[in-house]
Amino acid sequence: MKHYPIERAFIISRMIDKYPMLADIIRKKMRKLLEKDGIISREKIKEEAKIKAMADQRREGLTDPINQESAEKWQQRVREHIKQLTDFYFALNFSIDNALDIIEEVKITNLQLQELLENEEFSFELFKEAEDYLKKGNLEHLDNDPKMEHIRVNIIRNFISDKLDFISIAKKYFTFQDLKEIKARIIGSGKIGGKAAGLLLAYSILKKEGEKNQSFPKVNIPACYFLCSEVFYRFFEHNNALDFQTIKYKSLEEVEREYPELKRRILSFSFPDDIVLKLRALLEKFKGRPMVVRSSSLLEDDTNSSFAGKYESIFVANNKTEEENLQSLLNAIKEVYSSVFSPDVIAYRREKNLIDYDEKMAVLIQNVVGERRGNYFFPFFSGVGFSFNMFRWSGRIKPEEGLLRIVLGLGTRAVGRVGNDYPRMVALSDPLLRPEKNVKDIKRYSQKYVDALNLETEQIEAINVKTALALCSPYEKALAFQFDAGGYFSESFFQSEQNLFPVITFKKLFQKTTFASDFKVLLNTLKKAYGIEVDTEFAVSVDSDNNLKFFLLQCRPLALPGINETVELPRVKKKENLLFDVKGLSPCGVAKHIEYIVYVVPNKYNSLSDDSKKLEIGRIIGLLNRKLPRKKFILIGPGRWGTTDLKLGVKVGYGDINNTSVLIELATQSEVFSSEVSYGTHFFQDLVEANIYPLSIYLDKEGNYFNKEFFEKSKNVLPDILEGYSDFADYVKVVDVKKEKKGKSLSIFMSLKKLRAIGVFKK
Repeated sequence: MKHYPIERAFIISRMIDKYPMLADIIRKKMRKLLEKDGIISREKIKEEAKIKAMADQRREGLTDPINQESAEKWQQRVREHIKQLTDFYFALNFSIDNALDIIEEVKITNLQLQELLENEEFSFELFKEAEDYLKKGNLEHLDNDPKMEHIRVNIIRNFISDKLDFISIAKKYFTFQDLKEIKARIIGSGKIGGKAAGLLLAYSILKKEGEKNQSFPKVNIPACYFLCSEVFYRFFEHNNALDFQTIKYKSLEEVEREYPELKRRILSFSFPDDIVLKLRALLEKFKGRPMVVRSSSLLEDDTNSSFAGKYESIFVANNKTEEENLQSLLNAIKEVYSSVFSPDVIAYRREKNLIDYDEKMAVLIQNVVGERRGNYFFPFFSGVGFSFNMFRWSGRIKPEEGLLRIVLGLGTRAVGRVGNDYPRMVALSDPLLRPEKNVKDIKRYSQKYVDALNLETEQIEAINVKTALALCSPYEKALAFQFDAGGYFSESFFQSEQNLFPVITFKKLFQKTTFASDFKVLLNTLKKAYGIEVDTEFAVSVDSDNNLKFFLLQCRPLALPGINETVELPRVKKKENLLFDVKGLSPCGVAKHIEYIVYVVPNKYNSLSDDSKKLEIGRIIGLLNRKLPRKKFILIGPGRWGTTDLKLGVKVGYGDINNTSVLIELATQSEVFSSEVSYGTHFFQDLVEANIYPLSIYLDKEGNYFNKEFFEKSKNVLPDILEGYSDFADYVKVVDVKKEKKGKSLSIFMSLKKLRAIGVFKK
């Protein structure tokens, strides 16, 4: 079978990765052969690796690499590129058989070591070493024992994460007993992945704090099991499909075109028998309780590349026959595996310069937090919590005390921009302070639907608030609901609830429980341990004694650039030099030298009755995103960018917007177009990581100014940039700012502290 060089390099790399302790020796022999045949010298490969490593630093924004990055991190970069270049040059000049010959030669000369490597349990020898050491006694100062610290670090590196910043924190909090419990829940070899690692580390931090302080809030996590990263490659090897990895080097258009068929093929694949056997046994441990199968990529939940919402999470009802439950579980894992090759993931990896990374997808399998309610299953409430609050709608709010975004039911509605719906935004410095000013607005901006797992269909279903109310206990109703009585909220809940409209406000939750203050303590503890802001996901259930049970579901470090920046707002004398001047919620920062504005005309978009045309507008935005100069253009559109509901805004993915500088949502107080705060969603995380400022402009809010006349008078250059799309010129306008403003460009100044944003044309 003929293989192209890139494909051959990938196969050779995978062959070598089967022998991690022999990999350096194998590649050294490969470089020796390359040098012997006069193809490239070892010194030349090293020089090329350094150039690529410096290019990595520039892409990551390091302006002073010597001071900003440790020598160890630099050497790690160079070593990784030396490996990749060795595989590439060898694949370019030799065959896979040549590589196999070298591997076999090294295996024979290292036979004793190889026998250990071929045993999947080899790494577990680390635990035996620790247990033997513990049997000797000397337990008085175990936490500070150098030998045990060395063993713990090796275990963390082998099973959990080899990222140095993670290890430096994890070794302080993971006890040997913690690591033994993790080992007992592992299936296969490799690592447990970023999402699982982040959850376990956060739980260990909070548990340790709780052991020191009896008044510390009680924290739980769901039962967790880990399908490790090497199973991912065993799965593809088992199905003779290792060449799937080459899709990441194709154009995004090819990836989008081929992905549906690729996914269909993956869903038809089978697992190795030993993995199926272990997963069958795992089902017994969950004893009929619903499960969620979650991605836990080695790349996931890093500070600057969270992959938030990029990979799949699949629910399994686990309430049918043993064979049906097993098939559902296997299909769920295959869904997660297939998401590695999705267009959004490929675009994201390219943006983050991670395309050449040998991706390995581990899987986290958990029980779903919640209770059975008729034919549905969901917790009391769920959401996301942040240690820093960027959604500051009042001067009374203290951003450093954090923010919650909570919903009744499953948290899927909290992390996505779905339908014409709203979560409850909670400033932890003042939980009862609401963005809305009156009962009418509170009702309008409240949650209308609740996500629940339908146990029959195994699908997440959106049920309306009245249906959810009937499924809640009296205690849950009292904490979560109020009733609209025509301009005021009724407090006589259960005498009149049949005649009044239920509104989810969570008012009593914050009045009658310590949930908000407890969560503030948890976030502050995690932030202190991580040394950076944190982003968490959680769920809360109610036990038989009406006590709230808090479950942590995810935790990752959160980089929020510019949060403490002071932005000086310019004074603009001539209105003709203003694009907008608006008050209200604003991000923090300055976007300068904007050359193009892409404007989706609100009334024209709203007049479209053909959904296929609305979808085409989303595709046009994606094409412009690739054509226009990076970070030199902004997007302005009606309602919610990235929504799944075409009536509410333009449907786009990460790869359609990642090159823009500012993403502006035009909203009105009417129901036509509303802007729901994206902070806390996976969509918002995309914007933060791509250095995109999100800004909402309420067109009919008193005191706000938006220059519509500028767009009406300006020439639309869409047909000049995208041939064949002139039919959409009425709906999408592209303005060349320099041409329209005689050499001026657009600069946008946004002040979080002053709650104001100004767009100004200037030299």
